[in-house]
Amino acid sequence: MSSENQASLSLEDLAALNDEICALTRARLPLELGLKSAAGGLRRQVAGVVDSLADRLAQGVSLEEALDDQKQSFPPVYRALVTAGLKTGRLDQALESLSSFSRSLEELRQKIGLALIYPTLVLVLAWGLWSLFLVSLFPTFDSVLVDFGAGDGLVQRIMRTASVTMPFWIPALPLVLFVVGSSWWMSRKWLLHPSGAGHSWHPGRLAASVLRRLPWIGSVLMNFHRANFTELLAMLLEHEVPLAEAVPLAIDASGDPHLSSRRELIVAKLEAGASLGEVLNQARATTPFVRWMIQSAETQGALQPALVQSSTILRRRADYQAEWFQIAFPVLMLAVVGGGAVLIYSLSLFLPVVDLLEALSQP
Repeated sequence: MSSENQASLSLEDLAALNDEICALTRARLPLELGLKSAAGGLRRQVAGVVDSLADRLAQGVSLEEALDDQKQSFPPVYRALVTAGLKTGRLDQALESLSSFSRSLEELRQKIGLALIYPTLVLVLAWGLWSLFLVSLFPTFDSVLVDFGAGDGLVQRIMRTASVTMPFWIPALPLVLFVVGSSWWMSRKWLLHPSGAGHSWHPGRLAASVLRRLPWIGSVLMNFHRANFTELLAMLLEHEVPLAEAVPLAIDASGDPHLSSRRELIVAKLEAGASLGEVLNQARATTPFVRWMIQSAETQGALQPALVQSSTILRRRADYQAEWFQIAFPVLMLAVVGGGAVLIYSLSLFLPVVDLLEALSQP
């Protein structure tokens, strides 16, 4: 399958495929035969990717090489995770970790989407009512004000301009919502791609990059990525993979853009003999508490258990932040959108009435 025809898999696609591979691995069944059978139950685009993967495996190619042949379909995180799983002999555990990670990210996307639905409906309704007011009521209202000599106020001039230019700005909100909604829908295929990955520009990629930079959501995503990094690193160390080799694998498989941007520096310092805690502290690659845990655990020879506990702490923090976001964000957005609409309507009617009263009070 050529790269042009390869479909990029979404978070739920990867989670579903992981479940199939984990089941086949644990049952010690041939992957190529199991994937051929599993492809029949997937949607057409995903089935084509899985079928092509099974064909490559049937030709004697390793799973790692087969995934590398389909770079457009499988994100770097997934390919790095398979490498880590094969290196430790625990492919099922590694993929299970990514399944949990993928579903957590997808659940976060759904929570954000649900939180935005009601404020968006309020915004669309306010936009429609404002447009209807300018078309039906404003001309009569403006004519009365002009007749009484109160038609030169700032608000009146703004509303008059808005009424004349309606054909230009009315489609703006639906167009913006369509673009944002489409980009949001496509972002589900790009959240596992680090920001620095070598891909051409794509609206879904841009949406995923914007999500990572939002104050609240970015913090949730970062904690998910950090938890994935510490969990995978703990698994690699448990199977006695050298630290200088395990850390870059865990970075690649975590999808953390902050770690990915400092990967070469971190690896160079580790190879020079620096401790993991010292390197992470210099790179500010995780929370201060987790860095302290890692530094303390290294001095006591208990790095692997500390990484496991760090992963648990970070996942709980991300889950808590996601739940709080789902509760607080709709209220905040509704206050901003609803309050803004009420303010605009009030000023549009109140200020011209004040101008009218002033005009009538003149001798």
